[in-house]
Amino acid sequence: MSGDSQNAASLVPVPNHEFCGGRLAVDFCNTLSLLRPAPRDDRLRDLASFVAWAKRAGWEIAGADAGDLTGFRSLRERLRNLFTAAIDGSPMAAADIDALDGAMTDALSALRLIPGTDRPLSWRDAARPVDRLRHAIARDAVDLLTAAEPARLKRCPGEDCSWLFYDSSKNGTRRWCAMEDCGTRDKVRRFREKQAAPTK
Repeated sequence: MSGDSQNAASLVPVPNHEFCGGRLAVDFCNTLSLLRPAPRDDRLRDLASFVAWAKRAGWEIAGADAGDLTGFRSLRERLRNLFTAAIDGSPMAAADIDALDGAMTDALSALRLIPGTDRPLSWRDAARPVDRLRHAIARDAVDLLTAAEPARLKRCPGEDCSWLFYDSSKNGTRRWCAMEDCGTRDKVRRFREKQAAPTK
């Protein structure tokens, strides 16, 4: 990685609560907010930013190239469309479903059986490191849309936010992407409005 690329990546601000989605596929979608689509806010804006985000997420993706970045950007758009449709209760586009189906097929085809440690056999993803991340995102997205509780997939109502999250709270009452972030700003806003309101 060149020095210029490293410096460019370091200029991208990292949110305090970058991984608040509760699921890998959701955090992946949150690498770009629909309300702030400026390049400087895109965690996948270039290869260096992508590699840095993956590392913060716990994935080393040695060997990733520009073609991989293009594929991840496309997958992000498809997943965002699917998750948004699920949240809004609107029909999902066939092209988005097909894209996730293809990603899941790739993920399954890369699995190989190997001798296990605590069990006779276990699965291993035989793909490149960057593809393992893509496969993990696809598997998580499929699980989220086929097995999880649909009502727990939510969109943060915070101003200038729109980040997605999976509400794993006991009663399903989580409202914000992060209470310490959007939740606190909302409390401050309501307090100021109350203070500014004319007294009777």
